[in-house]
Amino acid sequence: SLPDLENAGDGDDEIEDGSTDDDDDDDEDKDTPPADPTVAIVEAMTQKEEGNAAFKEGDFTAAVRSYRKGTTLLKPFNKNNTGDEQVKSLLLTLQTNLSMVCFKQDKHKMSRDVASKALEIDPINVKALYRRAVAYRKLGDAESARSDLREALKHEPNNKAVRKELMS
Repeated sequence: SLPDLENAGDGDDEIEDGSTDDDDDDDEDKDTPPADPTVAIVEAMTQKEEGNAAFKEGDFTAAVRSYRKGTTLLKPFNKNNTGDEQVKSLLLTLQTNLSMVCFKQDKHKMSRDVASKALEIDPINVKALYRRAVAYRKLGDAESARSDLREALKHEPNNKAVRKELMS
């Protein structure tokens, strides 16, 4: 049943491109995000699920593509971090997941940068702090790694992964 899921997402994109004209000025843009945040959230959730499925299968390239698509769908609804909680929460998940996949692909700079983007939305997000810390460590910046881990522990003192990383 997994292939159906992926095809469903891929096919919908093409159909929606030109057929629904909302008289937007940026219709020329082929990948125009939906004007309706609810539509964007639903589509971004689908991308998240597809990314998670791809990740579980070990297809990191497909996972990155899905997480990025989801992020792109939501960004217009969080300009200057003014989006509603649902948009922010989903963006955070997509970005921390993307950060993890980049890390697994040995793209440590990108992993750090994506985690930093998540922290622009929520500066005390423990998962994002952790993701950025492990990326910092791989990039040879132990001090920044420790700083992020200490910040994470302030907010989740019992987080085992954070504690373990701080000890190592």
